[in-house]
Amino acid sequence: MGFMDTMKGLMGKILPSKDKLAIRNNVPKEKENIKKSFGVYCNKNHGTKEGHLCNKCNALLLRIMTKMKACPYGTQAKPVCEMCDVKCFGPDMKQFLNILEESKNKMLMKHPVMAAKHRLLKAGTGYAKNEQEMKNNEAARSRRMAKREKARAKKAAASAPNKEEK
Repeated sequence: MGFMDTMKGLMGKILPSKDKLAIRNNVPKEKENIKKSFGVYCNKNHGTKEGHLCNKCNALLLRIMTKMKACPYGTQAKPVCEMCDVKCFGPDMKQFLNILEESKNKMLMKHPVMAAKHRLLKAGTGYAKNEQEMKNNEAARSRRMAKREKARAKKAAASAPNKEEK
């Protein structure tokens, strides 16, 4: 088994296959990534010790974890929070995204495997969303074209008897 076979196997586990564009259950991984990101951010900006959070960060993390349980996507089709269209966290969303953005580079240094997996998962989610949008756009385009053809046929049928009368 060569290097390329190993990479294909890893990519197959992370990225969705072409025939199956469903986004996998990412909730446990996402929660773990968020907890680690909060730890890195709080340790850097609030001077806490490794593994501990300040009261403010801990309260925000608890609110976010609670809101993740009530995610409208559920557990079957949950995209990565950063790429999600639904903003579940309300007023906390801006602060949450700021923490994720600031801790991104530190996460690459402190938890390189987790950060790399998260970036690949994010790419896979982006790929699945893009494919899904393309299918939806194509279906909508087909419906519009069918509607136009139907209107043209109706118009042609309505004008056909008038020509015979003349």
